[in-house]
Amino acid sequence: MPLFRAKKSAVGNAPPISTLSIIASGMHVTGDVRCDGVLRIDGTLEGRILGARQLVVTVGGCVRGDVEAEEIVVGGEIDGNVRATIRLELQGSAVVNGNIETRAFVVPEGGRVNGDIRMIGEGKRDRPAQRLLPTPHVALIEPPEEGAIGEVASEVAPGVAPQEHTPAAVVEAVTEAVTEAVTEAVTEAASVELAPQERAIDRPLSKKERR
Repeated sequence: MPLFRAKKSAVGNAPPISTLSIIASGMHVTGDVRCDGVLRIDGTLEGRILGARQLVVTVGGCVRGDVEAEEIVVGGEIDGNVRATIRLELQGSAVVNGNIETRAFVVPEGGRVNGDIRMIGEGKRDRPAQRLLPTPHVALIEPPEEGAIGEVASEVAPGVAPQEHTPAAVVEAVTEAVTEAVTEAVTEAASVELAPQERAIDRPLSKKERR
């Protein structure tokens, strides 16, 4: 019979504390990493990161590969696609060369993303975030100076009085002038075509035409 009996820990039913894994500064690790806790990258990792609860890439840290975690904080560089199922935060020194998928995205001035950003959410259809397009340059058209309509009206519609130089009056006068000019041109063309026929009818018939 044992002399001492182990006492039950007061924190025996408490949830397990997330483990912290660190790739320290100066370390160079090659290969995929899978963890359930917190992963901090101060050095360089060449490989994928899968299943982390929280990923922290500090200033000077570098990951060359795709990463996936619930929460990701980047102050260094990631060369690969990034997927954060809960939240992604880029610091002012962060550089991400790849596409991003996240539910919440925070980036201050200075943070750079060279890729597409896709926002995901529960119960909603995922929609890719659109890239910002440059604002097109729009040339502003200045209104005509005072009296400009009157000058144009005097040239194209001299029959309109100066006090009636409104856009509607000018259009009406121009329409009448064009209609009159077209009518005169058609009349002159018709008279030119009928002239030979009139001369043929007025002259006497020759002997051959009488036969």
